[in-house]
Amino acid sequence: MNRVRLAGCIVLLMVFQGCSFSPRSIMPTKADLASQELSFIDDHLGLMQDITSGNYQQQLDLFERVVQERENDASDRNRLREALALITTGHPNSDPGRGYSELKSLTEESTRLSALERRLATVVLSETANVMILEARNAELSAAISNSQNALNKTGTTNRESLSQARRELEAAQQEINVLQAELEEARAKLDAIKRIEVTSE
Repeated sequence: MNRVRLAGCIVLLMVFQGCSFSPRSIMPTKADLASQELSFIDDHLGLMQDITSGNYQQQLDLFERVVQERENDASDRNRLREALALITTGHPNSDPGRGYSELKSLTEESTRLSALERRLATVVLSETANVMILEARNAELSAAISNSQNALNKTGTTNRESLSQARRELEAAQQEINVLQAELEEARAKLDAIKRIEVTSE
């Protein structure tokens, strides 16, 4: 049977079966693509929430599944999921520093993530950077306070001017720590809010 006759047979079969072939019928619409994008975002946010829920073993199992999926298929979407899992605090395998590095690298290099996925990654990166900066500054000030207090304890009775200066520095550092802790709680709350977002499509 030559190609012309074969094509004719296919057309006849489609007519007999009441089928009307149209290239548009197999092409995804903009609504379909948008719905699919929202579904991906919903999965990513669900992962960030689920990995801090459940018991210790459930958290371990979920993280292992995410890693296994990325090892089986190193697509940008699976790499994104692993980075989001790492950057999320509150589970045994959390590693915000590594997660931040991988997520930043992925957003700079990837052209396969959807627009919404890139936006999610950008928001998470921004808030995580704020948390990391505040935590580092907080640690520096706490160490400075501890060192100053130790120095005062060792010197015992020093001249009144030096003692007053040291106390003023300690009070200023403590005030800055209080401000930083408030900002840190706000940044962490924003990350938690991101995890709790529910994505729906009409």
